[in-house]
Amino acid sequence: MDRRSWITGRVLSAFLILSALIMAARPQFCTAADTSRETEISQAGEQGLSYFRRRLDAGLMPGDGAFRNDTGITALAGMAFLASGSTPLEGPDARYVRLCLDLILKNAQSSGILAPVRASQQGGVYAHGFAVTFLAECLGMSDQDEELRKLLEKAVFQIVKAQGPNGGWRYSFEPGEEDVSVTACFLTALRACRNAGIPVPAETIEKGIAFVLLCQNPDGSFRYRLLPGPGAWPRTAAAVTGLCAAGVYDSPEIQRALAWLRKNQTQDTAENGLDPEDAYFHYALYYAVQAFRLTVSENQRGAWRDEHAAFCAQLQKLQKPDGSWSSPVSADYATACALIVLFAENSYLPIFEY
Repeated sequence: MDRRSWITGRVLSAFLILSALIMAARPQFCTAADTSRETEISQAGEQGLSYFRRRLDAGLMPGDGAFRNDTGITALAGMAFLASGSTPLEGPDARYVRLCLDLILKNAQSSGILAPVRASQQGGVYAHGFAVTFLAECLGMSDQDEELRKLLEKAVFQIVKAQGPNGGWRYSFEPGEEDVSVTACFLTALRACRNAGIPVPAETIEKGIAFVLLCQNPDGSFRYRLLPGPGAWPRTAAAVTGLCAAGVYDSPEIQRALAWLRKNQTQDTAENGLDPEDAYFHYALYYAVQAFRLTVSENQRGAWRDEHAAFCAQLQKLQKPDGSWSSPVSADYATACALIVLFAENSYLPIFEY
């Protein structure tokens, strides 16, 4: 089955399931509170998408502040539109998915690095990772597949050759220093590529797993680099997501990390990134929904949906009248991450699949 058929199947399946629930009118599956909650999440998502529609209609590439016209934020905005149910060719926001896609292709370097030449070292690697993920998610659902495939093959080569001696990545497209955050970003990008049929060396994935596990503290949290240091909520969520992307869904290390995340899921813990004013708040939620969703067992799906609803409720309270979210990093970045969190249960992004 090609990816266009897959997304069409997902949309049809979601419609049929929802229709069956409504017709059956069984409260244990779809209560009035559930319906109200889903409606509120949908409305918040629509307002956020409208924020990006207005910017794109005005000819503005997503990204603001220090991250103005940023390839990575454009990719995240594109993934938000994908997560809402549109593709480059189908859906109410197909035009905006294509705009994001075209902006990334326009700024791609001939080497396969998807960040523009003007990007900083730090911004460039994240932009590359997010853009690779978005393009891979679009592959098989666009009329530019041949171009996307060739570019993604070169983009994967850039990631593979940049892997450090311990298996991680950091702020360079040459081997060198390594950290958990960039490594998680690149492992997710490589997973999206493998899902789309782009060859990725198994050795690269295995070395990436080994590096992430080397950064785990005895309490289950993950530190930033190999050197001893404290764990933090955002990067622990990112580490779990990176391991899931690499195919590690259930292991003692994953279970310890999940237990630490849930134990420390409070704004009161110093530097844990869950204060809405923290620069890592939206980053934390972006990775947390993936970490929790991808590791949930069949008999815990209901509890996870309640957990997801709590994340969404927090975001809804913070949404601005224009549909955006604020952040010390970038409003566009925060808004894209928030939308991906809100739409996580739609199951339209292959990387969000159980």
